[in-house]
Amino acid sequence: MIFTAGHHQYANEPKGIKAVLTERGLYQPQLRGKCENKCNVDATDCCNKRILELREDFREQQSLVQEVIKAAGHFSSGGW
Repeated sequence: MIFTAGHHQYANEPKGIKAVLTERGLYQPQLRGKCENKCNVDATDCCNKRILELREDFREQQSLVQEVIKAAGHFSSGGW
């Protein structure tokens, strides 16, 4: 979830919650970005961060560090 190299303002920078949700048509401007405290376990739309956290494809996304390590042919004992 990185802006493309050709992005006019944020080339090769990580995308934020708002950008990712907006691309997916899921951004809810009436909600806060994230809850002040931990989200309630049962909550599904208390904040935009929670909406993103519950997306299956987001949960399966590896971190940039994991992607770079795997691309270099290295694997960790963490099961990446």
